[in-house]
Amino acid sequence: MAKLGTVVAITGTAFVQNESGQQKVLKLGDTIQPGDTIITVRGVTVELEMADGKHVIIAGDQIAKLTD
Repeated sequence: MAKLGTVVAITGTAFVQNESGQQKVLKLGDTIQPGDTIITVRGVTVELEMADGKHVIIAGDQIAKLTD
């Protein structure tokens, strides 16, 4: 499966859930796959560098499902 992007910055604790429903703490350098869902709480920000080089910021209190 091709990666969509990589976590390049994170403030606080955020989570990633894969399509199988497995959830884990998101860490700097983690790879994001198509279908992954990023879950942030208030005050947390996650920055992704996408495969095309663009950056995406996910703010706090968000549930963002990433597709290709």
